[in-house]
Amino acid sequence: MMVDLIWIVAAYAAAACCVRWWSARKGGAGEKESHFVLVAGNHQMQIEGYVRALRHFAWRTGREVGITIVLEPSSVDDTGKIASLLASRTDGGVGVVRGWSSSVEKGGQAGGAAMERLPLGIPPQRRMVWVNLSNEEHLRLLPR
Repeated sequence: MMVDLIWIVAAYAAAACCVRWWSARKGGAGEKESHFVLVAGNHQMQIEGYVRALRHFAWRTGREVGITIVLEPSSVDDTGKIASLLASRTDGGVGVVRGWSSSVEKGGQAGGAAMERLPLGIPPQRRMVWVNLSNEEHLRLLPR
């Protein structure tokens, strides 16, 4: 009889964990979708890792996450080629903008002037998070 009671409690605890996981994955109804704008220069060794981490975050939490990679004109390595390959995959979700001079030095949500200069085509209901990959403080804005 004690074994049966332990099984019942274990099944109840497992069901409670599953419900909690599902509700966390589903996210709140009022939460906005996020769009990460990654300003990249010479980051060929890191760019794919950042995109994979953002996609994993989106899968893990069940939230919509958009990614746009803004390539600085000063980039001389293969960051542009890698970004183009990531954007051309069938699972999508990644956009690439070339030749835009990044004068955005503040992280977090972008101001109106910076958004007007950049033709991203991001829906207004999305929360934009600008991350300059050359700035250590901006890298803290990326979800873990």
